Amino acid sequence: MCIRDSSVGPESAGADPGPACYGSGGPLTLTDVNLLLGFMDTTREGMPLDLDMARVRLRELQDEMEKDGVPPRSEKHLLEGLREIALERMAEAIRKVSIREGCDPSHYSMVAFGGAGPQHACGVADKLGIREILIPGDAGLLSARGLHHCMRENIVEEQILGRLDSLRAGWDERTEWLVKKALDSAGLNGVPLSKMEQGRYLGYLEGHIEQGPQLELEQKKIGVVSSIVGIGGAVFNFKGVQNHAGTTMMNIRKDASTALYRLASRINDEFPKVAGEHSVWTMGRAVLHPGAPSIVPGSAELELQYRDASIEVLEAFGQTVERLMKEINEMGGATVASRPSRIQIPPCDMDSNFQKHLSKAAEVNASDQWKTMPSGAFHDAGILQEVIPCGMLFIPSIGGVSHDFSENSHDEDIILGCQVMADAAASLLQEKSI
Repeated sequence: MCIRDSSVGPESAGADPGPACYGSGGPLTLTDVNLLLGFMDTTREGMPLDLDMARVRLRELQDEMEKDGVPPRSEKHLLEGLREIALERMAEAIRKVSIREGCDPSHYSMVAFGGAGPQHACGVADKLGIREILIPGDAGLLSARGLHHCMRENIVEEQILGRLDSLRAGWDERTEWLVKKALDSAGLNGVPLSKMEQGRYLGYLEGHIEQGPQLELEQKKIGVVSSIVGIGGAVFNFKGVQNHAGTTMMNIRKDASTALYRLASRINDEFPKVAGEHSVWTMGRAVLHPGAPSIVPGSAELELQYRDASIEVLEAFGQTVERLMKEINEMGGATVASRPSRIQIPPCDMDSNFQKHLSKAAEVNASDQWKTMPSGAFHDAGILQEVIPCGMLFIPSIGGVSHDFSENSHDEDIILGCQVMADAAASLLQEKSI
């Protein structure tokens, strides 16, 4: 990171000429700043560092600043200011790639790699509200010098620019090798997989926040889950003709984005006609290529997900999608094809006996303040129900918020939910013993 005109930027001095302290005529860099501030132990470096040359470059910067009318600053004051600017630039870069994706850096630990990363980790973490820093013992391997000296165990040459289909041949072999390495390191290679012993477990009870607003809106404290929704979906690929936006007449365009918007609109028009009471659908990802305002998009991609507790409704959604795709393709513009977006998950019912015991416990502890309801989100119980009886209950989410930093539930609701779970478990065990 170079320093020019009392500012700190992302430009690198590289290895040649490198920082001023390398003695090859390089500019003043953050490395020089850290060296002059005493953050680097010159006795442990693998190469000589020229402290005097770093000071020469610093004085040159001081002279330039004074010529521009900047009041004189002490060497220490200037160095600390430059380092502070650098730390803020690093912190801001992390904010852009984390907060933009809905992640609060303060909720995570920082891992510092490279030759210089650990030197700045504390300062950057402080600005981001991060309370834990992890510095691997071999962090320096992920630096130019570290990579030069690290041990090379395996080098594989492979063409990476090509169709994924061409990689399939060796895919299983590579995957098997990676799995074996992981099992070896954990001491588990050769240990047989264990299966659940049938009859050992009575069943499975799961407690969870609702992840929605229904309980709060209806002023209920407990939701006894009757079923878990199934999930279906598709990824739509639109194929048009890329062209200039200013010279391609509207009547001859094969605009992939127009087809995408038309299909999305038609889905929102037609899905309500076959939807159930609790059906939901989301088109949460859309991509246009090349994504420029002066270019007619030649291709596009749209991802759809839909959920319902009824397999018939899910099938109706799938049939509606096929019909709407046919409409788009018959219009003569851009074409559309689809593939499943994920493993399609069928809906499942919670065990009726477990529901009965949960309902009884809910009535005892929260009389008239509970309801039976389906789950719109998928849960572990949806998997375990395939092998053992399962039951599930919800407590309210404050504001119906989930998958966000503000997700929360009231303490008294958590305690009540635990009590209902405990009473239901005791009742099930008592029934079993009779």
